[in-house]
This record gives sequence, structure tokens and C-alpha cells, in this order.
Amino acid sequence: MESTRDKYRKYCSTLVPNPALNAIGARFPPELLARLMQSVPPRHCQMKKDSHDLGRLALACRYWAAHFQPVIFEEINLSSSDHVYELLSLLDSPLSRIAGYIKRLRLSQKRRNASPWLHLVSLKLVPKLSLESREPIWLSFRDAAVTPGLRSIHDGLPRVHPSFSAQISRVTLDKIALNSLAGLVHLVDEMPSMQAFECYVLTWPDQVLLPRRRRIPPRLSNVYMIDCTDNSACVDILTGTRRKGRGEETPSLDFGLGREQQAIVSKILRAFMHGIHLCGITLENVPGARYNKITGDRGNRPGAQLSFILPTITPQIEVIAIDIQRYATDRQGSSINDWKRLNNVCEHLPPLLQKLVVGFISQEDMSIFIHQVANSKLDNLRKAGKLTYAVSRKTKSSFEWLRASPDSEELTETGLSQKDLWKV
Repeated sequence: MESTRDKYRKYCSTLVPNPALNAIGARFPPELLARLMQSVPPRHCQMKKDSHDLGRLALACRYWAAHFQPVIFEEINLSSSDHVYELLSLLDSPLSRIAGYIKRLRLSQKRRNASPWLHLVSLKLVPKLSLESREPIWLSFRDAAVTPGLRSIHDGLPRVHPSFSAQISRVTLDKIALNSLAGLVHLVDEMPSMQAFECYVLTWPDQVLLPRRRRIPPRLSNVYMIDCTDNSACVDILTGTRRKGRGEETPSLDFGLGREQQAIVSKILRAFMHGIHLCGITLENVPGARYNKITGDRGNRPGAQLSFILPTITPQIEVIAIDIQRYATDRQGSSINDWKRLNNVCEHLPPLLQKLVVGFISQEDMSIFIHQVANSKLDNLRKAGKLTYAVSRKTKSSFEWLRASPDSEELTETGLSQKDLWKV
């Protein structure tokens, strides 16, 4: 049987240089060529596709090849040892230049009884590549691929390979039964380069026993949970001491806060997320400002986002912004529990808060919130002039905030996008 490497060599050898065709390709306007590259179907190349099909897009002429091959091979999907060896075969071909084009690997473990192969990526494949340093490897596990009680990415491998876990930047788990939340936390902590973690339909017993002292990945800043046993476990996963490297700036969930204010952040986030089918937390340093930002995200729900703004010099909760969106109606199919949950959030606000910004989709919703919540539970902030309102307005591509007042129908332009509600 003809190997992939032989087929690839045979295919390339049939290409006769055509100066006329190369000249035509080179005369294409750069804008048109860029549009063509954007339309390339496989943004991340599947190794199961025949190399002939992948080559046709890039080998129309040499000029096009120089532009298309880096786009086609920038990301590679692998899901078996066969895929690994197929890619190795292409890399070893003297006619192949794709090693320099591959910047990210997406690894997907789909079958439980498949022969171990993930360790091959680190041992055989990575040394031949020039992966980008920021997000080199993405890894996903699905229910049929793992035994119940997954606790480590090394489960099922011949031995532990620290060099492999050290290169994983993003992990996705889907439909997996865990023995405990502690097992999930252990899996996170063994990957020092992890930056993002997504969990879909994970289950574990209700009892939560977590290590008192954890050292979490230094760059982990995004955690999302969808339809898991308790989506507010995002808070637990991002709580701990950072294993900080030299020059590392990404903080942990506490952002250097004292115990009391850290407890307030955790309590508000749990109240904000509990019982919601999609939750996420993002940690970030605000570009161009001396602030850190913690954002809780509830997806397409009333009260979709809640952000804490913390100065980097004196760590404390300075601003809280709540993007309530819809409050007055039930247009998204949300129950009254959503409004009760937001009311509970307001009950936990810190007494020394400098500003609370609340955003709505309409002045009608704002008026109802003021009458039902603000006048009773936020009266101290209102009297101190620390309560600010905003109403969103749709633009061509997104939304922008308009400053609103409960005493006036007039709305003031701010020029601020949806993510900058806290600046209103």
C-alpha cells in the first residue's frame, strides 16, 4: 500500500514549474489574495484528509503556495496515533516545508480503548516543529475517550510525561463523570502552561473537599462551565496561589485582596452564577490602565456580566459593574429566580465600594430596577453619589453605552463599548 509520504512526494514531483502561471498569480491584487486566504475552508487542517486535497489550494502556482500553505497548516488537528505518524511522514519528506508553518496543535482524545498516543506528540512531533510560545497545544477529552474518574491527563499513558503537560495551553472536557471536584482541580494544577479551561456537562458528587493550599497555573485566566454539577465551581478553580514565573503578571482570583474582600468577591460570584447553565470567569489586566479586572459571565442571560475593577497599587474593590440587560420582562425565557439572584448580589456589595455601575437595555428596565431594588437595597450608594446607570444602544457592529439618570429622560453619549461599562 502506498504511504502518505510516497503519495505526497509523487504528487509534488508531477508539478512542472510554469513561469506564465506564476506571473499571473503574482499579479493578483494583495487585497484579493487576502480575501481568498480568508475563504480557505480548513482553518485548522485535519490530518485525515488526503494530502492531495490539501495541496490543491496551495499549489496552483509557487507564488500562491508561499501565501496559502502557512494558512492551511497553521493549526493541525490530531486524534490518533495514525494522525501523528502521518504528520511525521510529511515532515520527514525532503519536499515538505510545512514544519515551519505549524504553530498550534489541537489534540482530541475520542476513543477510550485506542492505543496511547498523546505522549508521541511530545516525544516525536514537537521537537520537529516551531510552535508558537503563547498557545502551542489545545487538548480535548470526550466521554467515550476516558475512564470514569478522570484525574490526570496522563491517565492511560505508559508513563507520566511532564514535558507534554507543560506545553498545553487550553483544555476542553466534555461529558465526563468525575469522582470529585478535587480530581478536576488536580488535573488543572498539573498543567503549568494552561491559560483557558472549558467544561461541558461534567458531573461529580455534591460533597466538595478541595486542598487548602493550591498552586494554580500562573497564566490560567479563563474558566467556563456549561451544564456541570455546579458551574460556580469556576470560583474554586481560579482560587489559589500562583506559580509565578519571572516577569509573570497574571494574578490569581484574589488579585492580592485581603481575606475579607476576597470573601466578598467569592460570595458575589457564587450568588451571581449559582444555578445558571453557563458560567465563566475571566481575569485580565486592563490595557493602558493600572487596574485588574475580574469578570463573571452568564452567557445570554439577564444580568449577563458582572465585573470587579481593582487598582493594581492598592488592591481593593473599587468599582463593580453589572450588565443587567433585561430586567423588566421575561423575553429570554428566564424565570423570576434570575431577578432574585441579582437582588442577592446587591445584598453582598462591600460597604467601601467607590462606584457601582448598572447597565440596562432600556430606560424602562432601569426604572423598574430602581423602584424594586435600588431604592431599598442601594440607598446608601445612591445618597453618596456612587450609583451610576447606563443604557445600551446598538451600533453597526456592537453596542455602546449611554449615561442615564433616574431623574431625566436624557441620555448622554459616552463612546464606551459594552465591555467598558465600568468606565461610565
